Amino acid sequence: MTQLSDLDSSLKINDSYRFLLTYLKLIEQNETLALPTGTEKASIIDEWKEVLPQSCLIASKGFLSDLTELWMDLVNECSVHASTLTISDCIFQLKQIRKKGNNVNVSSGISDAYRQEIEILTKIPKVIENIDEIYKKAIKEKDAQTFLLTYVEEQLVNQSEIFPKSTLIEQIQEFWKERIKEKQLKAKETFILDLSRAFFNVALAVGIPRNRTILEAIYVKLKEKKEE
Repeated sequence: MTQLSDLDSSLKINDSYRFLLTYLKLIEQNETLALPTGTEKASIIDEWKEVLPQSCLIASKGFLSDLTELWMDLVNECSVHASTLTISDCIFQLKQIRKKGNNVNVSSGISDAYRQEIEILTKIPKVIENIDEIYKKAIKEKDAQTFLLTYVEEQLVNQSEIFPKSTLIEQIQEFWKERIKEKQLKAKETFILDLSRAFFNVALAVGIPRNRTILEAIYVKLKEKKEE
């Protein structure tokens, strides 16, 4: 019998086909899961973010893009709106798509968005030069995003996950006050609040960084935001 934990396994290896097949099988087993009903890629991606189980919220932008393209191919293959498909139809047609190699993710195994994420992760520095100056400049310029991104980079380099363990804004603020004090830096309350909100937003979207997988997902999200 297919288990919810099988979704996590598919997610870890970025296999959108296996993930969607598992997802559909779980629904067939009467698991309470929902499917997107939109027709535009952007809206479907947003729907996936809403309906995926809590453990799958670390799904990267590239993975969600692949999953959405595969879902759209599946809907198109059936030539009906997603909300009218039976689960058995979905599973059958998905396997047919796999056999035909119609989907770009199935045939090539990786999307442009995922390639971009891999590229970002491969550029994580081994050493961060002048890190104290970067922190000072970020505080001076009231750039909480750069401060947070640099801190995440520092944790990746040090292979640690020292972050707030709560999403309560007051506790997050206390955490950053302590970290800034430890680094012998000075920052105004307004900066600490901005920094806390920046962390809150990314933790809400990706998850509290309790392991390297989540930390890397946060890093990618922050880098993408900085490059927008």
